Amino acid sequence: MYPAGAERAASYLLEHARRVSGVTLAQGAWDGSFAGEAKKLGSMLGDDCPSLRFLTRERVRRVPRRALSGLFAWAKGFSVDLREDVPRADEILALQAAGRRCVSLLPEGVSPAPHASGLDFLIHDLCHLDKFVAPEHHEEQVGFFGSLQRLVADPTFHELEQRLDRTFVEDRNRLAADVNGSAVYLFALLKMKLKMAARRLNARNAGAPARVSGPLDPAEQAVFDELEAILYDCLEFDAKLAGAAQATSARRDATDAASLIAAEFRRRGRDASARAA
Repeated sequence: MYPAGAERAASYLLEHARRVSGVTLAQGAWDGSFAGEAKKLGSMLGDDCPSLRFLTRERVRRVPRRALSGLFAWAKGFSVDLREDVPRADEILALQAAGRRCVSLLPEGVSPAPHASGLDFLIHDLCHLDKFVAPEHHEEQVGFFGSLQRLVADPTFHELEQRLDRTFVEDRNRLAADVNGSAVYLFALLKMKLKMAARRLNARNAGAPARVSGPLDPAEQAVFDELEAILYDCLEFDAKLAGAAQATSARRDATDAASLIAAEFRRRGRDASARAA
């Protein structure tokens, strides 16, 4: 049984795409490997889901393949919360920590900001859904977002954030709700945002403007080292994981360390799924 919400989302997508594209809506049949996947799903769908069936046959102008991949994963049974509002970051974080995501079909009168339209908001949601369900990264994402959810609730981490600025909290919220990918990428991004927050904190302590480029100087590094140690303690990293976390960065130059971090978040995601089951 397909989720009825996926058909509703498909109908919304086609209705709004047709308003934009008119007679140029349909761009021809799918080709390549995606065509086989779409055809297989289409054969599973009944006459009560015409919009989904149409999307398995036709490419639609301005709708990327990634968005359709997310929609098709939903149609195949992945758990998605269907909404008609713009969810808060903590709501999306809670869903991802539980192995799910949400998709919003915004009615007229609800602002789609920062996107231009309800159609763009839906496409954005579906693209994130596709990245979240990716088999090679789904379990570790669940582990990362569960860890981030516990981190936000940790009194010690809350004290740390009280020392930082609003920009860091906004960056952390954006990471919680609007970034998907490998756990190593997500973790490296969190670490980078903390580095920039340490730079700004050091500048405030010194009564000077914050530098905007280059590696941390010794004073900034000292501030970051303190914050980093608190972060890893709140994440319950043992000495081996903390060492791997220190070596892991967006430069991808410490593959062994990154593998340890990915494995840990994968384990946490697997444990969370087992508890839910």
